[in-house]
Parts: sequence; C-alpha cells; structure tokens
Amino acid sequence: SWNWSFPGGTPNSSTAQNPTVTYNTAGTYNVSLTISDGTTPITETKTNYITVAEAASCIFLHYPLQGTERIYLSENGGYLSGNNGYGDLAKADYFQYGGSGTIENMRIHIGAVDGTNGNVEFAIWENNGGTPGSKIAGKTITMAELSSAFNEEGDPFLVEFDNPVIIEGNFFAGFFVSTGDAFAVTTTTNGDGPNTAWEMWSDSKWYPYDSSDSWGFDLTHAIFPEICPIVDVDLYSKNKIMIFPNPASDNITIINAENSKIQIINILGKVIYNLENAELYQNINISRLSNGIYFVKINSEVYKININR
Repeated sequence: SWNWSFPGGTPNSSTAQNPTVTYNTAGTYNVSLTISDGTTPITETKTNYITVAEAASCIFLHYPLQGTERIYLSENGGYLSGNNGYGDLAKADYFQYGGSGTIENMRIHIGAVDGTNGNVEFAIWENNGGTPGSKIAGKTITMAELSSAFNEEGDPFLVEFDNPVIIEGNFFAGFFVSTGDAFAVTTTTNGDGPNTAWEMWSDSKWYPYDSSDSWGFDLTHAIFPEICPIVDVDLYSKNKIMIFPNPASDNITIINAENSKIQIINILGKVIYNLENAELYQNINISRLSNGIYFVKINSEVYKININR
C-alpha cells in the first residue's frame, strides 16, 4: 500500500501509487510516503522536495522608450541610427538581464526605409565585458518587407527568429545595416535617458554613441527584444503544470499541459523534439539525448532541465 502526504497541496494526502497534486501558492513543500507490505510500514520524508515558483512572464526590454522618439540625420549623409556616409556596419543596444532567458521575437520601430533593394540582418550578440562580442543569432529581412511595413516614422515591425535564442545574462541586440538602400530605426532624443546605443564602424570595431570619438549623444535605439525567463526546477508547478524528474535520465513527465505544444530545445537553440496537443499526463522519452542542459518549452513558457545518467 501507499500512503502519501503532501502538506500544502491539493489533495494533501493520497493512497494512489502515482498521485497528481496541485500547488496554488509559491513556496517549497515537503513530501512523505509510507509504504507497507501488510506487515512492516516504512516511511520516508523528503524535505523541501517540491518547489513551486511564481508565474514567469515574457517582457519587451527597453519598451517603451524614455522621452521623445525621433530620428537623427548624419552630417555625412544618411542616418545616425542606420546607413550613413561614414560606412557604419551595425547598430546595437546593450541590454541588462539577470538570469537566463530565451528570445524568439524582437520588435523595432522603423525610422527610415529609402527603397526596396537589399537586406537587413537583425542580430543578437554576446556581452564581452560591456562591449558586443560574438554574434549568437541572426535573422535576415528584405528591404522590400521593411518597406511594406513603413508608412511613417516610428512604425513597428516584429522580427521573428527561426529558433529560440538562449540568453545567459547581459547581451546586445540590433542589426547590420542594409546591404542596399538606406534603413534606420528611431531613437530617443539626446538626453532623454541613458546611453545604451553602440555602433560598429567600417573598421569592424564597436563604439558607444556617447563616446567623444563617436556621436557624443546619449541615445537608446527603438529595439525591443522579447525575453522569456528560463526557470530552474527540481519539481516545478506553475498554473497546475508540473515537470519531473530533474535531473532526468530516460524520461520526463509533464502533467496538466493538455492540448499544449511542447518543444525540447538544446543549448544551441535548436528544436530537437516537437509535440502538438500534449496529453494530460504526458510522458516523453529522452533516452536518445546526450547528457547536458536542455530547455522544455510549453506554449510560451520555457523551463530548464538537466539530463544526467
């Protein structure tokens, strides 16, 4: 026989072999199990065995901009925040983020589109000691697509990356300037807020906008990556969704994600498992996956698990 005790859960006890329990309040909870062969009962208690986290939410960083949104012309032709006569190669912003997250979308506000020729690559870069480092993701958009979305200064456009981009801490996001006709995004007005804007010069070196060698302005580009937190779990319950065990070896079980879309993503951001319309009690075989860190995405929420055999 089995006699479970789940203080703080619903139900708070069960005699089922594999019970389903819901926790509606964030916190850590103990679990006790007494088993018996009819003669000798054995009890084991796991302290702080279940962790229930607050609901995680996705946010567009830097949105909305502080102060007045505008576009600056370059004295050498073109735009300060896009193609110009100085031959700038890329524009980016520095984003401070504590923890881990994923980026699938990046909203921008278009400042100028001077034609339909060429492409713009939107990108995410690593943070290398406060300056942009290696590019970790990119998405190419044609100038024709951008032109079709542009009617007036400040029009929004949503960039959708092909795979979720895994972020660990601070990072940079922006774009390589158009390969054809000029393109630019809007910015804040100088002095309306702190400087987060950077640019890559024709020598492929990065410079902040507020540098005396650069524009000498304090600006923020209208670039808004949407980041969704990744949550470390031992046993995670959020809005009645539960994932266990973690670390895992051959299988994971997801409870109460009925009719949801489930994906497993590796550390490189590649989707390696995809399931539509999950069952109420969904078991997933992960025995073919190598040891390491993976991300389980359930609809728009992302959770981190470890595979360790």
